[in-house]
Amino acid sequence: MKKRIFFFGILVFMFSIGKAQSKIGYINNTKLFAALPEVEQANKTLFELRESLAQSFSDKQKVLLEAWAKHDKDSSKFTVTENRKKKNEFTEKYNQINSESQNINTIVEEKKEELLKPIREKIVKALQDFAKQNGYAHIIYQENALLINNEDDITDKIVTKLTTK
Repeated sequence: MKKRIFFFGILVFMFSIGKAQSKIGYINNTKLFAALPEVEQANKTLFELRESLAQSFSDKQKVLLEAWAKHDKDSSKFTVTENRKKKNEFTEKYNQINSESQNINTIVEEKKEELLKPIREKIVKALQDFAKQNGYAHIIYQENALLINNEDDITDKIVTKLTTK
């Protein structure tokens, strides 16, 4: 326990010395993303994609269940071999539909990465430009900081820089 306190004390001391020597700012990543219209549009697109995929899954499932119910109702008209063959076909289709449903999250995550990559690149560029123009040696995420000073929050400045172009 004493080692932890000692280590934490050294960390705080080093942070305060380093801060005196170089300018450090932080951003609130959640607040930054929430303020960007591009993120809102990306979220809307992702929601619509997820809804579309879920609806497609639901429609396929409904069609399959209706076909199964119809076949089940008429099963006495078929031979045992024909019924077994039909059951295997339904099972195969059911497994295929379930496999597709499990891929919905993967598809949405891939689209999310595609949509957010240029936004992240834009943010990084804005942070680099801001740091260079204002003498910041480091800009960190608020969520990753142990100790922060509210004066070092540059989130609003970055939001302004990103939204007034």
